[in-house]
Amino acid sequence: MSTPIHSLNLTTRAKNCLLAEDIDTVEKLSEFIRMNGKNGLLRIPNLGRKWADEIMRFVQSGEAEAKPKKPRRASSREQITMRDYFAARAMPTVISDWLGTGDIYQDAEIPEVIARDCYLIADAMLAAREVKND
Repeated sequence: MSTPIHSLNLTTRAKNCLLAEDIDTVEKLSEFIRMNGKNGLLRIPNLGRKWADEIMRFVQSGEAEAKPKKPRRASSREQITMRDYFAARAMPTVISDWLGTGDIYQDAEIPEVIARDCYLIADAMLAAREVKND
């Protein structure tokens, strides 16, 4: 059994163009390239040179013959904290507020102020959670 195209480390556009041409396995991709070469890839609608090059590099690297890698899980050190999560969720609103002032690109300290504001909101949310849980 051949590896499915959707499990490969290719861009979404490259995968979608291949799948639209019924090239849904590495076996079919290898056969297509053997028979048609890069020029055959370039004739696939919406694929274009950039994605044809990506596919050719991928096949030539030997990755296409290897089993697809499982996605790597973040280590415990890389896990996002609840505080970071809340700050990230607050960021669009804080940035939107700053954009409304028209000052966001005029002051070099604005990114630090935005980050500080996001974490202030996150801290308030964490405090509210503690009160609720008490």
